[in-house]
Amino acid sequence: MERYLHYRSAYIAGRDSLASNALVHAVQELETRYETEKKEQRILSLEQEKELQQLRIRQKNGLIAGLGAGAASMLLLAFLLWKVLQNRRKIHWQETRIQQQKIKELEQERQIGFAGAVLQGQETERSRLARDLHDGLGGMLSGIRQGLVGAGEDSPLIGRAIGDLDRSITELRQIARNMMPEALLRFGLK
Repeated sequence: MERYLHYRSAYIAGRDSLASNALVHAVQELETRYETEKKEQRILSLEQEKELQQLRIRQKNGLIAGLGAGAASMLLLAFLLWKVLQNRRKIHWQETRIQQQKIKELEQERQIGFAGAVLQGQETERSRLARDLHDGLGGMLSGIRQGLVGAGEDSPLIGRAIGDLDRSITELRQIARNMMPEALLRFGLK
């Protein structure tokens, strides 16, 4: 019996040892599976977080791109508005200059018209004065000369008076001609 007990205790010890080894191996295998699943869950969770983060980054990039495009559009719009305003100012300035130029031209035309009217009045007055001198005074002096010639040229006083009258008539004709030159009578004053 002793032998039996000894074998039995060896058997129980061997069985316990085997069971313990199998149990340890099973526990280790379960721990390994658990750790593997836990790591797979963590990997899956990290992958999901990564995808979520990438979506957020895309969303932020899209927002940044949209804001950048909006800012660029606003800058372009502001530039175009500035150009339009600048062109309007330039057009207004040019219109003002054109109006001032027209006013100047009208003033010059008025002055030219006024000067023309003054010259026309002077021309008319000179023409009238030249006719009066030539026809009126010239005719009278010629009549006096003829009367003196008819009275006789023998007297030195009468001869000298006739000479003075001839010089006066020539001077009168010269003055009348200078006041109304032939070219002015033919072509007029332009």
